[in-house]
Amino acid sequence: MFVNSRVPMLEGRLLADRYQVGAELGRGAAGVVHRAHDRVLDRRVALKILNQRCDALDRDRLLHEARAAALLSHPNIVALYDAGEDGGTPYLVMEMVDGPSLRLVGPLDWAAIVRLATEVLDALDHAHGRGLIHRDLKPENILMEPVDGRHRARLADFSVARVSARRTATLDGGIVGTPWYLAPEQALGEAIDGRADLYSLGAVLYELVSGRPPFNGSDILVVIAEHLHAPVVPPRTWRTDVPPMLEEFILRLLAKQPENRFPDAAAAREALAAVRLNAEPAEASTPSPILLSQLARGRLVGRRAELDRLKGLWTETLGGRGQMVVLSGEPGVGKSRLAQEMLVQARLSGARVLRGGSYEFEATTPYLPFIEALRSWMNETDDEALAEATLDIAPDLARLAPELGTRLGPFPERAALTPVEERLRLYDAVARLFKRLASRGLVVFLDDLHWADQGTLSLIHSLLRQINDTPMLLLGAYREIELDRSHPLAAALVEWNRERLVTRLVLGRLSVMETRSFLATLFGQETVGEAFANAIHKETEGNPFFLEEVVKALIEQGQIYRKGNQWMSETAENLAIPQSVKEAIGRRLDRLGVTCLEVLHLAAALGKVFTFSELAAATGRSEDELLDALDEAARAQLLRADQGESFAFTHDKIREVLYAETNPVRRRRLHEKILNALESVH
Repeated sequence: MFVNSRVPMLEGRLLADRYQVGAELGRGAAGVVHRAHDRVLDRRVALKILNQRCDALDRDRLLHEARAAALLSHPNIVALYDAGEDGGTPYLVMEMVDGPSLRLVGPLDWAAIVRLATEVLDALDHAHGRGLIHRDLKPENILMEPVDGRHRARLADFSVARVSARRTATLDGGIVGTPWYLAPEQALGEAIDGRADLYSLGAVLYELVSGRPPFNGSDILVVIAEHLHAPVVPPRTWRTDVPPMLEEFILRLLAKQPENRFPDAAAAREALAAVRLNAEPAEASTPSPILLSQLARGRLVGRRAELDRLKGLWTETLGGRGQMVVLSGEPGVGKSRLAQEMLVQARLSGARVLRGGSYEFEATTPYLPFIEALRSWMNETDDEALAEATLDIAPDLARLAPELGTRLGPFPERAALTPVEERLRLYDAVARLFKRLASRGLVVFLDDLHWADQGTLSLIHSLLRQINDTPMLLLGAYREIELDRSHPLAAALVEWNRERLVTRLVLGRLSVMETRSFLATLFGQETVGEAFANAIHKETEGNPFFLEEVVKALIEQGQIYRKGNQWMSETAENLAIPQSVKEAIGRRLDRLGVTCLEVLHLAAALGKVFTFSELAAATGRSEDELLDALDEAARAQLLRADQGESFAFTHDKIREVLYAETNPVRRRRLHEKILNALESVH
């Protein structure tokens, strides 16, 4: 990776017998930029001296990409004149632009921001059309050239971006690239196209209009995790005068999934041309769904010690010590959120991540978490790689995922074995597959193990005995309150502990100080009042999910509200705080329409995750009625859109409250109705 401290001091030197190096203009992760004079063509140029630690491959890629970037000719792109190496020092020679970077320019009015975005989109459209992706679009790489009394945007560093974005992050937190503007798929090292640049432009525009990046913090890995998973707080949360159409445009650029952004720069430019910059008249009070969207949800607060412990165990795993870690705690304490942070850490270190879960109503389905994990891997793997990884074990793995036979079969008949022998052969096949997938590290996350069947627990035990010298981490999570001495998982944990096969991390509730930090983060503020935090903590006892649900309930009741750019609340003694999680959720459900509530009760019987077609078949309502109900539930942050046409409850506790509200007779009828509907769908 590039480290600018390695860039030699060249001011006053003659580089390549041609470029007289002048004063330094600026420096970044990739190197240092100097003023310079081209003695051959007698012109001013900008000379970028790249880090000397870039290896031979970096230099070859630099020259290759520089040749491609040199073909770009556009008024909004800084021209690249030359590239080379002098005495081991790689350099780029670029057009000298008289103007500061966007980072150093003062506040811009709305028309200037739209004009800047249009010019950057023009530049991206030109570059993308020639196969070049910038990959490091940020304020420092947008130069503002004075032209006829205004600024013209000039996009710089196309060639360097291709090289410096080869790697994103390392285990010790070092990073190449700029995480505050990095598209999720680029951060994970996945294949990218021009839509990654559109995401980065969205992050730049977000900061321009709101005064802060969409995700911020001193921990780079946490920032990247928020790019991947945390909802974007709308810019109008921070500046109420942001034109609504401009906000909508920026939020579409910042969609997590590339397919939800504009298809290309030209389409984004066309949409931007239709943006009207008039502000909507201020309402007497902001509707609660809009206020809920202004909460900074999905941030990790108060789990530093647990996260550091997980990172340490992961480092041990990468050293060749396969192991299992289980996260335990009460519902809503943050087990899945902490696991999510660990999965991001693993993916950024180059490891493969698989995940699956157990479900309350499918507790009798054998090996369900492993089936989910296997299918997710198969869905993202082509047939050639699939055949190479499964080799002679494909027929056994097809018992868990029959579609493997569809893609690679038919398989030859296998000799009949006893049930015990069949089970052992299956366990061996799974272990061999995971070992093959663990060449750069492997994490298998198994959620909600308190609902796992005995087969899943037996397979885990078998794996733990076989992966001790494999860089593989089994990461599990379970609710302590679901376990008693007769529970299969309780017996399994005793056995795994006895054999020293598992490390247990217990997640407790947040302290008063951590609760105060949690609330401040949720409101996007530096701090919150001590009396307010104490009152909330007294009733919630620091359970993070309960904390958030209480805040949402108080917002919907009008006891927490916004005044200008600030969150305000009734005095602590006047707050009508719900006494339990169930009451907090119940208050929020009471505000829903009759149709929405009916649909949610049916969805709760379908399970934690369900598809639109399953719901439609079970309800008999029109598609428009269903979509309206789902939209209402999503605005209330009770449901979220999942992959494809699937939907998921934002927390399983919400589903459990809905399910428990249905009386047993109606519940039985619902399940009969769902069973008939699912038979028609599947």
